[in-house]
This record gives sequence, C-alpha cells and structure tokens, in this order.
Amino acid sequence: MEMAENPFKKTKRAPNNIYIHIPAVIGQAKDLTDILDIWKCLITDRITESIVEETHNYICSVNPNYSRSRDTRETIGTEIKALLGLLYLAGIYHGNKVNLEE
Repeated sequence: MEMAENPFKKTKRAPNNIYIHIPAVIGQAKDLTDILDIWKCLITDRITESIVEETHNYICSVNPNYSRSRDTRETIGTEIKALLGLLYLAGIYHGNKVNLEE
C-alpha cells in the first residue's frame, strides 16, 4: 500500500456538541416528586386565570349571536386545566390516531 502524498493533518476537534454541563432540573422543580406538583409548576394558576379571562371575553363577544344561554356558558379554571391535561395526554399517546370518542 502506498502512503498518501498529503497525509491528514492532526487538528483539534471543533467545539460543537461538547457538553460542559449535564442537563438537570433546576429551581423550584428540583425537589418536586408528586406529579400534580410538577404539573402545577408547568401550568401555573396565573396561566389558567389568563386563559379563563380571555375565554370569558370571547364568550361575551359571541353571546349576542345565540338565543339560548346554554350555548355560551362561562368556563372555570378546572375545565381549562382538564382540557390542557387531555391535550397533553393526547400528545403523549399520539392522539391523532385515536377517535375523539375513545
């Protein structure tokens, strides 16, 4: 076998993809062990209240379009939390392959 005329030069590895710090949970979420506490850390009451307020504003704006009051009923924070939880679970379990009735 012949040697190459121009051998490869030894160079330093580019500093890409070199992790100095290992990713870890930080802040107040570090000590949480209960799944509900972790969920409350992700979706705070302030976020839920903001969604409820904006939903209420939208319902008030479309209320004149409906004759029955049950068609535009106000929502509460518990319903929003349940909806967000269902959307989260649908994303985990690939909900696009599941019927809404399931």
